[in-house]
Amino acid sequence: MIFLVDANNFYVSAERIFRPDLEGKPVVVLSSNDGNVIARSNEAKNLKIPMGEPVFKLPELVKKHNVQLLSANFTLYGDISARLMRILNQFVEEIEIYSIDEAFLDLTTYEQVYSDLPMFAHQIKSTVNQWLGLPVSVGIAPNKTLSKVANWFAKRRPEHNGIFQLSNPDEIQNALSDFPCGEVWGIGHQYNQLLKKNGIKTAYDLTQCHDVWIQKHMTIDGLRLVDELRGNPRRSIQRYPPPKKSILTSPTFGKPVDDLKTLQEALTTHVVRCAEKLRRQQSAARLLTVYLQTNPFRKQEPQYFNHQSVVLPHPSSATPELLQYAIGVLNTIYKPAYHYKRVGVMLSGFVPEDFKQSNLFTEVPDERLRVVSKTIDSLNEKYGRDKIRFAAQGYSQHWKPRSKYLSRRYTTRWDEIIRAI
Repeated sequence: MIFLVDANNFYVSAERIFRPDLEGKPVVVLSSNDGNVIARSNEAKNLKIPMGEPVFKLPELVKKHNVQLLSANFTLYGDISARLMRILNQFVEEIEIYSIDEAFLDLTTYEQVYSDLPMFAHQIKSTVNQWLGLPVSVGIAPNKTLSKVANWFAKRRPEHNGIFQLSNPDEIQNALSDFPCGEVWGIGHQYNQLLKKNGIKTAYDLTQCHDVWIQKHMTIDGLRLVDELRGNPRRSIQRYPPPKKSILTSPTFGKPVDDLKTLQEALTTHVVRCAEKLRRQQSAARLLTVYLQTNPFRKQEPQYFNHQSVVLPHPSSATPELLQYAIGVLNTIYKPAYHYKRVGVMLSGFVPEDFKQSNLFTEVPDERLRVVSKTIDSLNEKYGRDKIRFAAQGYSQHWKPRSKYLSRRYTTRWDEIIRAI
């Protein structure tokens, strides 16, 4: 059997760990630059505040219902997520971290030890709440797709206290008959529209479709998905997620930027972040792309968008080398007299970092640059982000996204820790 453990309203719940005054109040978390709603408490959902709602449309609701606005605190969320996963890993070894707030747990080798799986799920749930103060829901089912279904019901049926199990064919059929196709893991908007046009409304309806029709319209991946809905395991637990195929960083500026120096400062910071992620997965990039864009919503202003890619002479994960090419591209595509909304960088064309490429016509990569970059990673991991930094990143960084409602980084900064007086 598979458990899907999913934190309830994760961003809001992470904030409430250190802000108990937010309990019972409508709370929304805003995206980068405080632009849109990306997370809501149940109280905010009851006010019909939709996901993605622009913050400028909220003032009336905020005032009328005392809605609490919070800027996204990804440093806090990342640390709370890591703590959650460590707790789950103490219960089982076979765990797949699926996202920042959910993980699959494989109970196959534990079923004889824990014959009462809902009781075991309750133990996990209460331990997470006691040790971390985080509410979670647990879906129990024979495979990953059905555990997603079970978790959906666990969140929506209070009488089950956040734990829902699908263990036999009758339970699965009854649940799928009440489960909309659009909620099935892996079925997006286009597939959902296709299914509706063909009179397929529930997940149970989908399981009754012929395999030939499913594969024709939804490919072999769709057939595997439907087979899991029928109760057959087709997706194994991935303890080690596959490496990313590309890494992109391009947050919007807190205010428009027009000078090249500030753009270079922002781009340097973005390249540093991408390179850190690249080395973390032990990859090297062969292709680097830089993006530059004005604000398309300011129609009264001149508009400009450009991007340019460069194929590196050899795969690299060394920050100094990646910076050299990124800044060179930016200098090429930059045009003065425009108010820019974002500059971004994408690394792609990944190979293993120890990949050796013999070519008589290219320079041999300087191994010292990679060693220095990894040394900086180690120091920053030990003493805090950007304790060792590139001067070109700057210090004031006025270009950074707005975070007017940002909470403290309670768990990762000594100067922001809660004080007991």
